[in-house]
Amino acid sequence: MVAPDGRWKLGSDASGGGICYAESTDGTHWQKPILGRVEFQGSKQNNILSVSGLGGISGDIFVDPEASPHERYKVAGITTLRQYNPTGRDSGGILGGAVSADGFDWKRLPEPLWGSYFNNDGSPSIYFDRKLKKYVLYTRQNYPRRRSISRAETADFRRWPHPTLILTPGPEEAPSDDFYTNTYLPYPGTENVHLMLTSIYHRDTSRVDVRLASSCDGIAWNWVAREPVIELGAPGTWDGGSIYASQSLVRLPDGRIAVPYNGSSWSHNEYWRVKFEVGRRWPSGNGWAVWEDGRFAGVEAAQEGEFTSQRFAFHGVPLEVNVRTLGSSGSVRAELLVEGEPEVAAVSREIVGDRLWAALEWEGRPDMARLEGRDIRLRFRLYAAKVFGFRGPGLVEGEADRLGKQGGAFERPLVDEAHHFIVAGITEGLVRRARHGGRSHEE
Repeated sequence: MVAPDGRWKLGSDASGGGICYAESTDGTHWQKPILGRVEFQGSKQNNILSVSGLGGISGDIFVDPEASPHERYKVAGITTLRQYNPTGRDSGGILGGAVSADGFDWKRLPEPLWGSYFNNDGSPSIYFDRKLKKYVLYTRQNYPRRRSISRAETADFRRWPHPTLILTPGPEEAPSDDFYTNTYLPYPGTENVHLMLTSIYHRDTSRVDVRLASSCDGIAWNWVAREPVIELGAPGTWDGGSIYASQSLVRLPDGRIAVPYNGSSWSHNEYWRVKFEVGRRWPSGNGWAVWEDGRFAGVEAAQEGEFTSQRFAFHGVPLEVNVRTLGSSGSVRAELLVEGEPEVAAVSREIVGDRLWAALEWEGRPDMARLEGRDIRLRFRLYAAKVFGFRGPGLVEGEADRLGKQGGAFERPLVDEAHHFIVAGITEGLVRRARHGGRSHEE
């Protein structure tokens, strides 16, 4: 996570089940400061933060932008009623919480966040939604006997309703596949590009890889693709058996975006062998999954294809596109369509190559000034190419889309604060970087 002071902070499970701390100024070079908090092997000269969770709660930390300074950091996790009433009847599936001013010293909240059993054994992801002005939670739900994902929201972090189901394996999924985790990630600099990196547990092979889902509002979700967006490494390598994304999507100093993830050489069901087998090496580690900014996903045509954008209000040129073609044999062309006009208003020149935000050049010098404020669409014609997004000055969703004049549901465009329209389609190829055992891994 990136803390308010600008430092990158990493908390990882130690082999004994505790939490160790590291920090960085660039996300690549990490230091493990001596904390002097926990005695280990006769010494406190280590970076162990805790061996009992954070205030007794284990889960993902998030920074609350609406909290008072002494509760800026928060964590929530599944626990039991015994945490709150040692003499009462024990029950699992209880949500507990803790708060901190600095991320080091934690105080468990005196009451559970929800106090009755919920069929869940996963780790929640929580964030504050500025549009809803509410806290939002995603967590695992066992429904029925298949791990699924559910959602809840509340205006009071200390009081949560039970979540409702949003994603569950259906008939299009393999019978052995479960939605194992629910890692929520807002795209940096955006308000309505919500992403989720879900670890898919393949019970037939016991291996775990990661799939991408997206949403415009954090409520209705769809899979971008059913192929892994973070693939497993080779068998026996540090991330060859299971991988789990962390709740942090950041921009690296070089402009790329990255998600930290934990990898292990063991599969899901080999976890207990790691605990008890002696003498066998089981590599594991933490790494970055890295993409070029704006290329998390795209719409791809292996041969010939086309798609049309949603409406947006036109406010001048240049209109820029983020595309990649299969060398000189691929191409992308855009057509500008004006609402209420039967003819194409403008056709762009062909774009070839790997072009990160190339301005569209229009054939025949059309009168673009007459389109000011008009609702338009872009129709893209592709051959052996992928379109990742487009952008332009002052792009906003069209009037018809704002008012929902089509008489049915509509999906708002994905647009960030720089007015980039981001296409959600086939996932971009992956570069994985990791620091493990003193070596740098890249695949």
